[in-house]
Amino acid sequence: MLEISDLGLSFFQAIDVENTDPQLVTAWLEAASGPGVRSPRAFFLAGLKSGEPPHVFGDDGDRVHAVVLAERWIENAGLYCDRAEEVIDELFGRNGLLREHAADVRLQKRMLDLWAKGRPTGEQVEREAIERAQRNATTYHALYGKEAKREPAGDQGRAEG
Repeated sequence: MLEISDLGLSFFQAIDVENTDPQLVTAWLEAASGPGVRSPRAFFLAGLKSGEPPHVFGDDGDRVHAVVLAERWIENAGLYCDRAEEVIDELFGRNGLLREHAADVRLQKRMLDLWAKGRPTGEQVEREAIERAQRNATTYHALYGKEAKREPAGDQGRAEG
């Protein structure tokens, strides 16, 4: 059976494990040690986050893998969604990573909680992008303001002949 030290957890992940029910930790360590587990660390962490013992999912490693992928999607792209309905549709809709688990209300809540936690970062990045675009537009107009109005964008730099 795997040990916690075998998983290569980050400092914060290790703290989360320490604050979790020891029986749940042991159960997921045993499950992550099983044959066919592609990524024991991800499997273990996703299982712990579920708050459910492994037997609830049976041998459904595909579900755990899909949940891990959905969490990554939220952290990388989903935080730019501005509505919870959009996140639910992206994850649980017809083409979503979790479409097979669309009836799992607890999983939907968990994904929305993760999205809500990361959404302020997405909003900050959006504000910074708008500010950068405004600065670029101001600089562009300061440098090329009159010329830009006279020449169509496609004709700049062409020699007339």
